[in-house]
Amino acid sequence: MTKNFIYWWITAALAVFAYLYSLDGMHIPSTGDEGPYLQITRLTAANGHWLPLQPAEGLGVTKPPLLFWQGIVASNWGQNWDLWRFRLPIVGYTFLTSFMVFWFTRRISGDTESAAIAGVAFLAFTSIFHHGRPFITNLPEVFFLTLSYFLFVLYRKSSSNYRLWLGLGVLVGLSAWVRSIFLLAPVGLAFCIYLLWQQQWSIVKFLKHDAPRLTVFTLTVLAVFGLWFLIDPKPEAIVQEFLLGENVSKLSVEGGYWKNFFSGPYPVFAVWLGIFRNAGFLALPLFYVSFVSLKNWKSLSNEVQMLWLWILAFIIVFTVPAQRQDSYVLATMPAVAVILGLHWRNIPRAGFYLFILPLLLIFAGLIYLMIPISQHVLPAGAYAPWHYLAPFGGLALAVLALAYNKWSPRMFIGLIFLAYLAFASVVAPLEGPLGRFDAQAISSVAGKTVYVPSNFRSQYERYRFLLPGAEIRSYEYGDDATRDRLLAAGEILVADLPPEANSFESYRVLGSRLTVRSRMPQEEIPLVLKKQRMELLFRRELLLQGRDP
Repeated sequence: MTKNFIYWWITAALAVFAYLYSLDGMHIPSTGDEGPYLQITRLTAANGHWLPLQPAEGLGVTKPPLLFWQGIVASNWGQNWDLWRFRLPIVGYTFLTSFMVFWFTRRISGDTESAAIAGVAFLAFTSIFHHGRPFITNLPEVFFLTLSYFLFVLYRKSSSNYRLWLGLGVLVGLSAWVRSIFLLAPVGLAFCIYLLWQQQWSIVKFLKHDAPRLTVFTLTVLAVFGLWFLIDPKPEAIVQEFLLGENVSKLSVEGGYWKNFFSGPYPVFAVWLGIFRNAGFLALPLFYVSFVSLKNWKSLSNEVQMLWLWILAFIIVFTVPAQRQDSYVLATMPAVAVILGLHWRNIPRAGFYLFILPLLLIFAGLIYLMIPISQHVLPAGAYAPWHYLAPFGGLALAVLALAYNKWSPRMFIGLIFLAYLAFASVVAPLEGPLGRFDAQAISSVAGKTVYVPSNFRSQYERYRFLLPGAEIRSYEYGDDATRDRLLAAGEILVADLPPEANSFESYRVLGSRLTVRSRMPQEEIPLVLKKQRMELLFRRELLLQGRDP
């Protein structure tokens, strides 16, 4: 085993630690969908039946059930309500996909080091880290879709075998049980483009030789997805609420389709540049690799060309909907990781001077925040010595990588995982007693209704992890009138306040915790950056009980 390969094993171990660290935390990078998905799982488990899924606020009733069934099993039908139980299987999908990237790269190249680079690069992509831990659908979808295409690439010479197409159809059908049947479109297009290319763009040959097998594939996907209609007590809701309400509706947008094509909240660039946005810190090396790879298209191996066709198919299909997001092309990132791994050692070392600069700024910026936070916001000793290890160690290693540039290609991806750990270190005290209600507060509201502030659909669901045993209801975040009315009626609620606030002394304070502010007005950002007003980054949540009227 070479020294370089040992280093990539160390990087992989650092990646595993970064993904598992604080998996039960309230402040890990996440999306707004985790709250509603947890709510659907909880309500369905409480109903005692696998189907139909129970409604979540703002999402309607019907969604593909596989993720929610996974959550029901992981929580033992809601009996073990811990965040890590929901998130750990998602991390499992992420790790399996990374291993699949490693395996596939090694199969097509015979180069173990390139395979290792590809595997850890996939885990280092910012959007994979963002979507690959919360209880959401993205990484299960990525796993099933990627497995289907990688198998097609490896066994394309057996494409005349109908059993291959049946197997691929089952895998894509499983992705539809996680996300949407419309994923058939980019996968089918990728198959069609490649098969047409192999037939030298002859439509007649394609229809004669390949169309029957693609038909079997399509019918298999539809049959697997169609099982949902057979077992769901409300099949009509699948059509009205999911297929039409959630999917077809994305083809239209207020203000006109073409008017919002290049602008607005869902511009086409989110898809066209999606692989670079998803790559995050790896966007610059990916841009170089993409340019060189496509420039030398004719010299690329057939497998790499097929990976680019996969990426192209997703870009084409998801350009069409009026709602476009970079997460729609997340299923192409394993292919992107393979391409990156195969070309990584051909990147000029001088380029890493530029690549490392954003990480250097991140480490320096986090240290700039962390020190005044420890001095002016958090109590003494809130940061343990090892909390400073990731930001200060990352900064030192980034400087070292710049000083000794020959080490940069091997250190760069590891520095990305240190950056993720540095982010987690800044909020680490809030994942402990400072950011939790104490046992006395929890016991005082057990079995009682508690109103909590919420600024997005079903986000109040997270309070069930903070106040287990309480019946959680929501009121609009920032709605002080409703908050005061509830307190006047003698209700129990969580009030979101500045850290130094003490204007609720006339009410019974049952508990308190410190949390990160979810949204900050633009005018306050300069106060944080220039005057180090770090208290503006935080909020204190008081668990209050009003006086009986």
